[in-house]
Amino acid sequence: MNPWEVARREANGFLGQAPVSESFMKAYCEERTYGLRLEGHGEVLDLSADSFFHLGSVLDWVQEHRDDIRRDAGEVDRLFCGHRKQLGDDYDKNPSALDRQAPSVPLDHQRPATFVLNHLLRMLVLEAKAFHCKKNDGLDFCHAVLASRLRQHDNAG
Repeated sequence: MNPWEVARREANGFLGQAPVSESFMKAYCEERTYGLRLEGHGEVLDLSADSFFHLGSVLDWVQEHRDDIRRDAGEVDRLFCGHRKQLGDDYDKNPSALDRQAPSVPLDHQRPATFVLNHLLRMLVLEAKAFHCKKNDGLDFCHAVLASRLRQHDNAG
C-alpha cells in the first residue's frame, strides 16, 4: 500500500512484480494454509487460485482483521497528509524544492507508478492550495498510484 515503495521498486528494476502488500499476502497465506490443513486433515493442500484465493476466503480474512486494516489505513492517511503538507510548506519557502522532491518525469510505461506518484503530488501542491486532508485521502492516493502499476502489470502478462 506504499506508493513510494512501489516507485522505489520500479527504480530498482522490479518491473515484473505486481504491487501487492507483502504483509497482507504473508498473513493471508499463513492463515489460509493453516485453515486448509485443518479442513483437509493433513491431506495435500489445493493451492490453485480458485481454491486458495477464493474471494469468500479473502473477504472472511479481511473481516476478521478489519481493526488492523483500519489502523493501517489511518497510518497511510497520516503519512500521506504529512508528506503532502511538508511538500507544500517546502514549496512555499522555495518553489524549486518541489522539483527535487517530486520531479516532473516523462511517462515511462515501465514505471507508471513513479509518473503518477510524482504528478499527483505536484498537482496537489501547485493546483490545490485549499486542499485539506480528509479521512481516507491517503488510501485514495495510494489506490490511484497502485492502479497505474496494476494496469501496466496486467498489460505485460
